[in-house]
Amino acid sequence: MIILDWKERFEADIKFFCDKRLKEKDNDIGIIYNAYPSRINREIPEEVLIFIAKKLAKYLTKSKEDYFDFYMFLWNKKSLQGKIILSQMFCNFLKKDSSFFYKIEDDFIKKVSDAEIVLIFDKTLCCLFKKNIKDNIDILLTLISHKREVINKKLEKLTIRLIKKNEDIIDYIID
Repeated sequence: MIILDWKERFEADIKFFCDKRLKEKDNDIGIIYNAYPSRINREIPEEVLIFIAKKLAKYLTKSKEDYFDFYMFLWNKKSLQGKIILSQMFCNFLKKDSSFFYKIEDDFIKKVSDAEIVLIFDKTLCCLFKKNIKDNIDILLTLISHKREVINKKLEKLTIRLIKKNEDIIDYIID
């Protein structure tokens, strides 16, 4: 549980980061969460990272396409913490605008290794399809014919899980 004082501090730090540092291409997000005193196995708790990601996504939503350098920095330079933050941000972006997926597919997913694709899919696509699969079935169908084998395997498993949850989508997939 994050106490109110820390939430307020995070929000102020995120606002400063988005307004000043990010515009100056200073992508080091550690400034936001490094002062947090509680650690689990010497790491920032995941609930803190998710809180930060949701607030960052809120600030960046209107101009999310302008920050692909920042996304790549998070993914490549900030280890697991950056991956968690980025995956949660993508999930929030996709919930509001599913067409954003096509932009991240071109600019981001093609640059990520096969092993890392699984994390992206688990954190972003699963949350997108949980709520409204029928509206986003075109993303699933576009990806099914992807050239990368690891993506195809992951999508097969995801499709099976989705069909088990909601058998009505079989008609959408077959059409």
